[in-house]
Amino acid sequence: MPENLALPNTPLTAELAARLTERLADLKGNFSHINAPCPSTNFYDALLLPGTLSLATNPASYLQNLLPQLRPEGAVLGWVLGEGSFPELRHACQQAGFPPLPALPAVQDVGSLLQRLKLALPVVDKDCVTLTVSSFPRLLANLKTHQALQRPPHAGLVTPRQLAALQAAYPQRANGLLPCTLEVIFFHAVQPSASTPKAAQRGSGKVSMVKILSTTE
Repeated sequence: MPENLALPNTPLTAELAARLTERLADLKGNFSHINAPCPSTNFYDALLLPGTLSLATNPASYLQNLLPQLRPEGAVLGWVLGEGSFPELRHACQQAGFPPLPALPAVQDVGSLLQRLKLALPVVDKDCVTLTVSSFPRLLANLKTHQALQRPPHAGLVTPRQLAALQAAYPQRANGLLPCTLEVIFFHAVQPSASTPKAAQRGSGKVSMVKILSTTE
């Protein structure tokens, strides 16, 4: 069984969930049974994964366990936090002598995951969202609420002096607000069926691109 993962209902998660719904509306097909099985088939029409892959212990296994519930030609859509997230906090950790934050996936990593699971027509893109908060303690509290970090920015206990150094190194805007930039990677793909177009096998082409590109007039 897949892990039971969920992010809290906050303005940020609500906004990103709305963007997922908009992307689903742009896809062709009937997706009336979203995250709930159709009574006549017991399959989902679509699965929405709002940030849950970022929380999974093993994202590939988590998604693989969900896919048998998705009907052929059904869609899976989601978002994860990407490697470009938290540049301000990463900079502050480096300046204050804290260990680096956990690595996050790149766009290519998400695309490779969809391909390894043999999903059809994978599409991956990214967007940046910048939040602002009024104080450093509130910033850390928001990150903890959203489970945005897999572990705290220091492996052991953090002393008040260390925390003060981290806060002093954190970039601050002229109006006193602290920015927090998130790279959000959106993805969607389709559960293949017998009629789903498949990519040609490598080497199956009848025309050599090498010969075409090397031809001179």
